Amino acid sequence: GEYRLRVAAADTTGRRGTVDYEFQAGLTDAGPIKLGALMLGYSDAGAFRPRLQFDAAAAEVTAYVEFYVTSEPGTTLSASFEVASGPGGAASPPVAARILSSGDPDRRVATGILAIDRLTPGDYVVRAIFTMNGKAVGAASRTLRKR
Repeated sequence: GEYRLRVAAADTTGRRGTVDYEFQAGLTDAGPIKLGALMLGYSDAGAFRPRLQFDAAAAEVTAYVEFYVTSEPGTTLSASFEVASGPGGAASPPVAARILSSGDPDRRVATGILAIDRLTPGDYVVRAIFTMNGKAVGAASRTLRKR
């Protein structure tokens, strides 16, 4: 549905401000699957913690995307993550995702840990690529900012 996110802030001198961001929340159709947004963060005692940017000293990032699929018996579903210098840039070797099930029989999670220790500060693109029976069926991407 349609949402509005409002953030308000005040500085130490008492100046205040707000900003609104309106957006459409939903799933992306990718053939036989429906993808949520690709999120980046880190693992903390087994729990995913989202993060918007990473320090220069960060060694790894956890990629996380929820998706929905109803598949026929015998269907092979897999996902991988890669880091690229830009939207069309060359990518790192793919990292196989772990596919986790949930309490909902159609909802699953793809997660993986990507090494970023060799990346210089800047913006990169992380891509999640989904395959079914060896054929690419969908992808999601997110900017990774390393400062």
